[in-house]
Amino acid sequence: MKIVDYDGSLSQAVRELSAECFIDSPFYAAYKENGDNGKHELGKLFDDSMRLCAEIGTAKCAVINGEIVGLIMGFDYAYVKAHHPDKFAFFFTDGNEEEQNDILNEDLTVINKAVADSAKSAYLMIVAVSRAHRNSGIASKLIEAFSEVYAGCDIVTDVVSEPMEHLCKKYGFEKYGTAADCSVYLRKADFLH
Repeated sequence: MKIVDYDGSLSQAVRELSAECFIDSPFYAAYKENGDNGKHELGKLFDDSMRLCAEIGTAKCAVINGEIVGLIMGFDYAYVKAHHPDKFAFFFTDGNEEEQNDILNEDLTVINKAVADSAKSAYLMIVAVSRAHRNSGIASKLIEAFSEVYAGCDIVTDVVSEPMEHLCKKYGFEKYGTAADCSVYLRKADFLH
């Protein structure tokens, strides 16, 4: 397995993987209700997010034998919020930059508190691994690669699944708070030292 930086040539594979990984998430229920079109739109949302993270943060893919089997993305929270407010808004809106829904607002409030308690923070937005490759160390390798990029930063993430919660605890994240649909975890920069 190798970890590679996302680029546009990986777009279709990222769309397929993200639709597979997130179509059953309660947070994305509206996409599931729209069947194949919803899967397509969900995949596009994640591909757009990967593209933006590659531009202003980091976006990486795990590849085995030419197949994308995992992905991770995130960014320097304060920098993006201050210098790219339009892109920041894209990540924390419901596809419509004009209207944030209540759930996203609550998530953002808890994340903002965690970031405010940090000197420098990176936001780990998504970790995803294909069903066929779960429990094989891929998510761990992706988190290690992300941690290398953001060495010296506290890392904040929001967690909606038990497997991700377990992975966060394994890598030194501690529960910071709870929002409407997730728990927010924080790992201090000095964890690796």
